[in-house]
Amino acid sequence: YANNPADVVDDLLDTLDDPALPLVLWEEQYGVVQSRLPPGLAAQLEALVAGFARELGGGSGERRGSPGAAEEESGAGSGGGEPPFCAARLVEVMSAAVEAAPPSERTNLQGLLEGLQETARAHERGPEGFARGVAMGLLEEYLNVEEKFETGGRSTEQEVIDALRQVHSNNLQAVLDIVLAHQAEALKSELVQHLMSALVLPAPNHYRQQLRRLAGLSEPGAAEVAQRAQQLLEHSLLGELRSVVARALSGLDMFEPQLKEFFVDSPSKPLAGPRHLQLGTTARRPTVVEGLFSGLANAASPHGGAGAPAQPTGASSAAASLEAKMAMLVEAPAAVEDALASLLDHPDPLVQKRALTTYIKRIYYPFLLHEPELVAPHDKGGALLALWAHDDPQHAGTPLRRECFGGALIVRALHEVPEALAELVQARGQTGLTDLHSGCLHVVLTGEGEAALTLTPEALELARSINVDGYAPSDCEDGRRSVDPRSVARAAAAQVRALTSQLLDAGFGSVCVMSRRGKLAPLRSAFQYEAASRQFELDPVLGLVEPPQAATLELQKLRGFGKVSHMPSRNRQWHMYSVMERKNAHSLALKRVFLRGMVRQLGRPSLLAASYSGNAAAAAGAALEEVEETLEAMLDELNRLGSGTGREGGMKPDWSHIYLTVLSTLPLHGARQVLDESKVAAALRAAAAVLTLKHGAALRKAAVAQWEVKLRVPDKSGAWRVVVSAPTGHEAGEECVDVYREELGPGGQVVLASKHLSDCKHGPFHEQPLLAPYPPLEPLQQKRLSARRHKTTYCYDFPAVFENALREVWAARAAAGEPNAVPPSGKLVEVQELVPTSRQHLTYRGSSPLTLVTRPTSQNDVGVVAWVMTLRTPECPQGRQVVAISNDITYNSGAFGPDEDAMFRAATEWALEERLPVVYLAANSGARVGLATEVKQCLQVEWNNPADPTKGFKYLYLTPADYQAITGRSASTVLKATRTITEAGEERYILTGKRYSPLVPNLVGLEDRLAVWKSAKGQHVVGLEEGLGVECLSGSGAIAGVYTRAFREGFTVTLVSGRTVGIGAYLARLGRRCVQRSDQPIILTGYAALNKLLGREVYTSHMQLGGPKVMGANGVSHHVVEDDLAGVLCVLRWLSFTAPRVGEPAAPLPTADPISRPIGYTPAEGEKLDPRAAIAGRDAPTSAALGSQPLHPQQAQQHREGSSWQSGLFDRGSWVEAQAGWARTVVTGRARLGGIPVGVIAVEVNTVMLNLPADPGMPDSSERIIPQAGQVWFPDSALKTAQAMEEFDLEGLPLFVLANWRGFSGGQRDLFEGVLQAGSLIVDSLRTYRQPVMVYLPPGCELRGGAWVVIDSQINSDMVEMYADTTAQGGVLEPQGVVEIKFRTPDLIAAMHRIDPAILRLKAEGGAGSAAAIKARERQLLPVYHQLAVQFAQMHDGPVRMLAKGVLSGIVPWQQSRAFFALRLKRRLTEEALLKHIAAADECVGRKDALALLKSWYLASLPTHHHQGHSHKGPHTTGAAGPAASGSAGAGAVTLAEGASGCCGDAGSAAEERRWRDDAAFLGWVEGSSGAARIAMELKALRTVAASRAVLELSSTAEGTEGLVRGLQAALKENPSLLLQLRSLVKSGTAQRPAVGKRARGARQRGKVLIDISHTPDEPVAPAAVHLAPAVLGGKFRLAPEEVQALLRQYVVNQDELLQLLITPASQLARPPISSFRVGAVGLGASGALYVGCNLEFSRLPLYNSVHAEQFLVVNALHHGEREITKLAVSAADDIRFFFQKKTFSLDQLLPSRFKPSDLLEDPSAPLLLQPQNNRIQLGSAALGLLAAREGDAPFQQAAKEALQAATESYAPYSKCPAGAAIITADGEVYSGPYIESAAYNPSLPPLQTAIIDAVIDGLPCYTGVREAVLVELGESPVAHATAARVFLEQVAPGAQLTVLHAVPAASA
Repeated sequence: YANNPADVVDDLLDTLDDPALPLVLWEEQYGVVQSRLPPGLAAQLEALVAGFARELGGGSGERRGSPGAAEEESGAGSGGGEPPFCAARLVEVMSAAVEAAPPSERTNLQGLLEGLQETARAHERGPEGFARGVAMGLLEEYLNVEEKFETGGRSTEQEVIDALRQVHSNNLQAVLDIVLAHQAEALKSELVQHLMSALVLPAPNHYRQQLRRLAGLSEPGAAEVAQRAQQLLEHSLLGELRSVVARALSGLDMFEPQLKEFFVDSPSKPLAGPRHLQLGTTARRPTVVEGLFSGLANAASPHGGAGAPAQPTGASSAAASLEAKMAMLVEAPAAVEDALASLLDHPDPLVQKRALTTYIKRIYYPFLLHEPELVAPHDKGGALLALWAHDDPQHAGTPLRRECFGGALIVRALHEVPEALAELVQARGQTGLTDLHSGCLHVVLTGEGEAALTLTPEALELARSINVDGYAPSDCEDGRRSVDPRSVARAAAAQVRALTSQLLDAGFGSVCVMSRRGKLAPLRSAFQYEAASRQFELDPVLGLVEPPQAATLELQKLRGFGKVSHMPSRNRQWHMYSVMERKNAHSLALKRVFLRGMVRQLGRPSLLAASYSGNAAAAAGAALEEVEETLEAMLDELNRLGSGTGREGGMKPDWSHIYLTVLSTLPLHGARQVLDESKVAAALRAAAAVLTLKHGAALRKAAVAQWEVKLRVPDKSGAWRVVVSAPTGHEAGEECVDVYREELGPGGQVVLASKHLSDCKHGPFHEQPLLAPYPPLEPLQQKRLSARRHKTTYCYDFPAVFENALREVWAARAAAGEPNAVPPSGKLVEVQELVPTSRQHLTYRGSSPLTLVTRPTSQNDVGVVAWVMTLRTPECPQGRQVVAISNDITYNSGAFGPDEDAMFRAATEWALEERLPVVYLAANSGARVGLATEVKQCLQVEWNNPADPTKGFKYLYLTPADYQAITGRSASTVLKATRTITEAGEERYILTGKRYSPLVPNLVGLEDRLAVWKSAKGQHVVGLEEGLGVECLSGSGAIAGVYTRAFREGFTVTLVSGRTVGIGAYLARLGRRCVQRSDQPIILTGYAALNKLLGREVYTSHMQLGGPKVMGANGVSHHVVEDDLAGVLCVLRWLSFTAPRVGEPAAPLPTADPISRPIGYTPAEGEKLDPRAAIAGRDAPTSAALGSQPLHPQQAQQHREGSSWQSGLFDRGSWVEAQAGWARTVVTGRARLGGIPVGVIAVEVNTVMLNLPADPGMPDSSERIIPQAGQVWFPDSALKTAQAMEEFDLEGLPLFVLANWRGFSGGQRDLFEGVLQAGSLIVDSLRTYRQPVMVYLPPGCELRGGAWVVIDSQINSDMVEMYADTTAQGGVLEPQGVVEIKFRTPDLIAAMHRIDPAILRLKAEGGAGSAAAIKARERQLLPVYHQLAVQFAQMHDGPVRMLAKGVLSGIVPWQQSRAFFALRLKRRLTEEALLKHIAAADECVGRKDALALLKSWYLASLPTHHHQGHSHKGPHTTGAAGPAASGSAGAGAVTLAEGASGCCGDAGSAAEERRWRDDAAFLGWVEGSSGAARIAMELKALRTVAASRAVLELSSTAEGTEGLVRGLQAALKENPSLLLQLRSLVKSGTAQRPAVGKRARGARQRGKVLIDISHTPDEPVAPAAVHLAPAVLGGKFRLAPEEVQALLRQYVVNQDELLQLLITPASQLARPPISSFRVGAVGLGASGALYVGCNLEFSRLPLYNSVHAEQFLVVNALHHGEREITKLAVSAADDIRFFFQKKTFSLDQLLPSRFKPSDLLEDPSAPLLLQPQNNRIQLGSAALGLLAAREGDAPFQQAAKEALQAATESYAPYSKCPAGAAIITADGEVYSGPYIESAAYNPSLPPLQTAIIDAVIDGLPCYTGVREAVLVELGESPVAHATAARVFLEQVAPGAQLTVLHAVPAASA
């Protein structure tokens, strides 16, 4: 179909205009049935038609216009003098005939007359009604097709067709008809537009239903139709609005009864808001209510609202009401200008004057200085004049304020203007409006059509030379009915120019001519006087708007553009101007839209209150908040613009600017107080920032790069202006807001003055002239908009997108009530760009060095850009870094050339080296394709026939000059050509010898191709430019390799922000983690290229090939998002589950979801487990949804409590499902458990449908829909499972598998498609999984057959643990299958014969009929016994048997599983981290040995003195998760396997095993100070051993020894102190040993403590011994003799060396809160045991209360009954040890004249400290009474007993005042100690300190656990400890009480 739509519509109109059309149509129908009609009826019909034919033949009138021009609703008259068709009479006759016919004939007659009746009824309303029906029918046909393709972008065209095929599966011809009709959409849309202009425009009211549907079309092909329909819809309401305004100006009720119900519900109800107005029972569309009628509802009642004050009555009341209505029309937001203008020719002079007055007030509001003065016409045909004075809108509110003169003329035609102007000048002189500045003259033409354009002779002469081509109103036009607007403009321009001198003399610098256009809005033509041309010019920008409004809207700023198109908004309140801007002639045209509007009135309570109180800052903020509603409507207007196709007017804007001026003045000038500008500026800035943040998405969607609001003030201090700049669309906060005031600049003109908090900071428009033209787009903005044209984000805008996304992440966390939801101060994203260090060294063939720089945006010269982004995320508020790599779509369309490949490779390798995640932002066109441009521009052709190029060519060549110029530009080879001389002697350089004929392209065979190859041999084009061919493919291979390496060795995620082609598509897949925008494809080849390859139009779009419907369904895309912001949010959420650096543990995220809570969701009895509800929870079902379904007790409880949320296993809100559209029988994703990120795999239980679409490229293919059962692995779902495991493992995520599989699908198709291979991949992925794996069978779930096999814990026993709920099941087959094999019918019968009493009785009775009775009984019981067998088989599948057989690690009830797994997960992760530390310390330690080591450290650290059997539950252990949970499998208890220990393979004793499996205790130990110290010490020891072993291995070879020496030389340079240690080592290894048995001078005397440091080893010291630190202490303060011997043997050291090596571990046990200086002491007792001491300091107490390490050691030995210390090593004298070169000395050698006890004691034989003491004391009577009073207090009794014993054994030989103390802890434990005196007196130890030492030895964590102390001392003695003890306790254990028991010597008791 190729007919011109315009011609078709013209032919249609001509046909409809033909008065004989109804006769022709009637005759056509009548001829078919004439012979079968009753003769009488036929005669009547023929008579009526013949009469019409006679009237028609006699008519002489000629119809004018189209049939749609008339307004009549009935067919009684058609106008134009033509006779009406007798349609109504024909219908009446036929209806009467049918009624009169006999019943038997009535049906037949009705059928015969059906066609005739339809024709007659179609013409009943005359030609206009018939034409309307035709037009409606055509529009309905158009809508019925196009509405089927309206999906809002959610579906592609192919998907719509597929859906139509399903709907019309039995009638595919209908689908074909619809598709063919849709393919002609462009032609049909043009036809519909012509129809609307010709038939709908004259009377749009009749087509509102169709217009609303047309306006709702959103597909690109219907954009222009929707726009035109919207305009017509608004035009259809102009008549109603005109009626409303006319009634208001007439003093009547404003709304007629039928209109009032549009706005007022009832007198008693408040008026409906603008968004809720209704028309009858049908809600009015927002386009109506928010548009033309907006703001008029409050005037429905002449007395205002319900709360209005009392009104005057009588005539004064009417006048007041009229004035109020006129004032309302002036200030109403409704677009009443056109309605008022249409009343300027009203026949009632009073209404005409009121309309003129109101119109002037409205267009000059609020600048009018007084009421307009009207001058009535002198005669009936005279002109109505008006004069007034007003402020110049351009300078109002500034120091340049001036008053201007304005006038209006209402005339019938243009030739009357001169006379009326003269009258106006005369009237001006009489009114005194002189000495005013020039203003505007408004001319209103009331005449119709050409009559209004009659010109004076002078003007008629000028009209021939006037060009008005730039004048282009955007309103709908009807060339058949109205005068061409350009003709109107030309005539007006001619008349105005003819009156130039008169106009200037009269004081007018501008003229606006307004003319009628029938029912359309009036046409305005504005002229400005130009001094350069000395005449009035029709301004293309200002020419369509009244000059005062143009000045108010600052339209002068648009005059800098060449061509500006104007279009009013839908509600006609705002004005849109569009500009097409190009960077150059070859660049893409960018559409800029400027939307200008006025806010006439503000007055919300908050603004009024602030105004009345004089709070300028509050008023400023309230005013800006009130503008929000208008801003929302303007954004909606911008979003309704075109969809990117068609004419410029139908294109979607690339760049939008919104300007709003508030006309009412605001108290921002400080009238009542001194204005604080900074406060007002801050309030405006804050309010604008809130609006920007709130409407960021809408601003971004409307492409608003800047929006500004002007706020006026009453005086001349200058208006305020708020400018918000958002060039990327993602700006937010006050940084993007600038505040200005209009002030007088240095040059005497008004400028914008920036108002910032800091004087040194100014906005970009500071000191810019107020009316400075808008500049063209800067290059950065052009690139930005060019990227938007590709429907993507400019690469340098992505940091802003990340910033915006992070703001939303933090806000969402705060809204959810999560902890740590306050974002860090400052920017959330910091960016540094990665650039090549040297451009010359940038190559994809190797590594290219990169440098981090901070430089301006858009400075790149490569099409790939990379940054290092620091993101402050909730999981890493301090900042985490990622490497972001992006294509620059504006640089060679984002194609990958060699430089781009090199940059991509270098950035990826940089990320791998730094172990940072890589985020690839993809928007490209694949590998670059190019030609040598320098050769292409010089090509010459030798034709076979120069006269006829179609005959083909001989070769291509270059001229010598071109060849030399090209080859001389580079030292390398650019091209190779063959030099030849033609027959004419011309020198040429031939490029190819191929003979090519386009007429026979397929005749080139193998021989021809070989000949071509030979002729072209040696002739090649290389080209100067890099990146023309295969090098791009090689570079693509390089980046493919590095990106897949990054996936394996790092972390990669790809956001498909724009179309991604070729290598870009491969990168999206190689990186595996892919986020795809819903409107962007991932393709290998463009659809157009494929169509050419196939030779036909098969594919229609890129989305059809690689959209989300394809890539989301095949697993390439993990997530599908709407836009880039949603994509970045998805990327950020993905990153939140990963570690900041690859290889580190992922950061936990605190959660408000309690770990210990029970799980809310539980499937009811008989209900299958919903995997997503089990994972993430769900909203609780309503009572109606529950019905009679039985509830689980937990659900019933929630239902009773009214809870609306049923929680799942994981943290609420943390679940993110991945690849939801692919392999839907498996559910995969990421979640958090207790804040720890995990991977999750679950099972879909319902049957899903797999849709395999037909390929349009294969005509024989068809769509297939394959059902896939739930709980079964299919090839795709098994592959999805394996891939998910691989991704989770690489991300370092623990894995949770909620298992519920019945097995694998084993059909032929599934086996052919690789279900076996995919299942094997699951095993491979699980076997190599490096993180903890928890396989859990939730309630009611099962795991059977091969499904169990592929996820069994034995596949990876180190990592995998299996658990099950109490109701879960597992087995080889389902119970039904087992019964069929193992409990068959014979077995069932045998069971009957063994069990059933009836059969047993029959068998016992015997008899003839017993056999038959038995058979009957068997048949009767067989179904029941089959159920019995199934139940019996099912008993074998329960979790108890699984646990007994060791295939489960435990039985975990569903309700407690969250608490259990949260604790277990944390334990496993902690354990794995420690095992990695052990492996890092010594790589020779295998996993099994490392686990055994860790277990030994832990178990050895547990208390053994007082706490045997005590529970060690930590703070995270809840209920059954502790060791006590290993009992029986109760309903609420966790049951762990006996002897199993998770990943531990070491059995040990039962008690040790229970302690090892206590997750809470283990975590408490690891996180506690003692455990951390023990682990650190042991790791250091392991590292030391590993280093020693490495040295030994090195020294075993000459090469190793040489390397060791070199290494030591380098180490000595770094650590000079190492030299002393080496010298000591060498000397100790080579010195001669002293004689065995030689004793030191300080020989041991009886009872004397010997500190023998003489070096007398029996064996030589191992050279490496000084480097060893055996990991043996672990919190212990005593090592048994056998442990000491084992250490000596293990590390090949002697006793001295062992003591020295244990000094550092001993010092780690110290508690020095004051000095932080740790001291350790290690001593060897005579028993062979080793004792440890450390220093103790006590906060808030003097240092003399401290305990020295040596004191601690002696008390330790005393507590353990040691009688002699033979050797001692102390850590606090490193400098002394170095001075003595770490040799050993006796005390006699060090202190030959030392002070000792024998110097003080009277009796030299008195026992010394470590010898038994007996002070022979007992409690006095008072103490005994106190004991009796507390007889039932067992801990106190025990403490008193131990304190007395300690006093008896105390060492007090100098004071003779024995004392002892005991302390009682909160858990009832008792520790005691004696008083110990020193010969030096001061170092004596009080008894309370020695009791504390006893507690520390036993593992007392802190002193605050002491609740009471008991002190036993002599009642009367020189030394008393009570006072000091009280002071000590008050500071060390506040709240502990001290009880003093006085003792007496035993003799005086």
